[in-house]
Amino acid sequence: MEKLTVSQAASLFGVDKKTIQRWDESGKLPSMRDENNFRYYLREDVEAQALWLRLRLRERNHNRTLNLIRQKADQFARTRPLDSYTRPATDFPDMKKAYSALRKWESEHKAIQKEFAQLPSRFRPKIDVPDYEDSRVISLEMIKSLLDDPKGVVVQDEGEYIRFNPIIGDDNKWQEIDLDGQTNEEVAAIINVETSKARSGTWNQAIGA
Repeated sequence: MEKLTVSQAASLFGVDKKTIQRWDESGKLPSMRDENNFRYYLREDVEAQALWLRLRLRERNHNRTLNLIRQKADQFARTRPLDSYTRPATDFPDMKKAYSALRKWESEHKAIQKEFAQLPSRFRPKIDVPDYEDSRVISLEMIKSLLDDPKGVVVQDEGEYIRFNPIIGDDNKWQEIDLDGQTNEEVAAIINVETSKARSGTWNQAIGA
């Protein structure tokens, strides 16, 4: 099995080395020692823990959107059934949009649960969301895992800012996000919103830093 250094493990989690060492010392993420007494982790274990954490963050952020989506859909819950003398449902754009958003949420929820099911059968989580939130740093891998379309958006870490392109092949669509005070989740949320605008033809040329 491939061994990872503390730095490599930290990169997969999106935290710094001191955080990994603190998790080790607290027993949350115990390391192993090689013949030279250096800490190391097994890649298979770290990747599973990091995947579980990313899914937990994605699930939490996804669940936070449900109340608003349901409120909009519930506005039409008492709408009287359509009959041959009423207008078809497609003539009610707000209703169609509300139920479409609800179906999209349900589809994403199922996709997240399906990814959870792909974790090893003997997997036991060691690091939870509060542990991560106390120690997070900007992680390109974590940002990509929170995108609605991670394979359809190019994202680059430029140090003090994130550079992204929501339409691959169109060099006029590159934009930047200032990282001052931003979190992984906030950066991913901005990219998701601007990607949706770009693909619907309402591209916003400027992003507030």
